[in-house]
Amino acid sequence: MTIWKPFDTVKLQRKQKLHYSVIYAEKKKQLRAFDLKPNHGCEGVTLQQVLQEFDEYFLDYQNEIVASFKFLEIKQEQGEKFTDYYSRLRNAVVECNYGESQDRMLRDKIIQGLLDKALQERLIRETSKKAKTLQEVVNEYKAAENSKVQASVMNEKLSVNALRNFRNYRNQSKNNQNNSI
Repeated sequence: MTIWKPFDTVKLQRKQKLHYSVIYAEKKKQLRAFDLKPNHGCEGVTLQQVLQEFDEYFLDYQNEIVASFKFLEIKQEQGEKFTDYYSRLRNAVVECNYGESQDRMLRDKIIQGLLDKALQERLIRETSKKAKTLQEVVNEYKAAENSKVQASVMNEKLSVNALRNFRNYRNQSKNNQNNSI
């Protein structure tokens, strides 16, 4: 039999005491500086109030202008896969607080920052006729990137076959010359 109770069965008051005992001296000073008051109808300050105050105190202020600047400066790097570029954009846009415009901003930024200028022109041209969603742009770019990789593999195989055919032709020519002598 254990003397320890599962943490979730311990009364809230005991949890608060445990939490307070874990806080270092510096944090205790900060806690006093919060000047917390009990919620209406409560005897004391709740753990939720304390945690909320610490969250507000320690969470860095996100400067939307700086976050937007960083987001708008992102461009696809040479040799970078689209999925990596898209992931960087997705992570950066969260801090910008664009709200309901977030998908549109992502879509526009993807098109603006593409290295593939032919695809960029095509997407701009098609979007001017009919607006494309973020997902449509993402799907088109993934398809374009995949088709380039597949075409590259095919061209590589064609080049290898062309080289083999050239060598075979050259060897046959040499053999024909040797046989005619």
